[in-house]
Amino acid sequence: MSTLLHQYVQNTLSLPVHLIQFPDRKDPDTGKALDLYLQGKLKEDPAYAHVLFSDNRWAKRSMIVDSLNSHTNIICDRYAFSGVAYSACKHFPITSRLPERKEYQVRPPRPPIQTPPSQPLQGDSILSALLEPDTGLPNPDLVIFFFLDPHKALQAFLAIFSSFLSFTAC
Repeated sequence: MSTLLHQYVQNTLSLPVHLIQFPDRKDPDTGKALDLYLQGKLKEDPAYAHVLFSDNRWAKRSMIVDSLNSHTNIICDRYAFSGVAYSACKHFPITSRLPERKEYQVRPPRPPIQTPPSQPLQGDSILSALLEPDTGLPNPDLVIFFFLDPHKALQAFLAIFSSFLSFTAC
């Protein structure tokens, strides 16, 4: 969908636009670890993985800001709110703070969080904690959420990948 939107904005509306798709598996700092994690070859604590996904977005921050300052539109496929939804589905407990990235630091020092811990965003302290690593990234002007019925999603998946799958009886 993001590719189609990008093509529409660029070709039909004739507006300058960049398409950024996250996670960026080619990022030199986070890409390899994210690729291994998403393939199930890197077993990490979900909270650590959440910060890794955020660091992947932070690596693109200056490019996003520079593009916006030059009046170029940005279409992000799976940005910060997608990361919150993905991690929230993991059902891991967030007690106070997410872990810091150990090997490197791609983001500048975090600005102070505007919302005190006693007043979570939208009344949900877990979602507030999950959004915290992305505090300081450019805010989107529009977030589009696509809902797909799970049965239709399975049918679409099987239609595309059934030739690659093999099923065995249990």
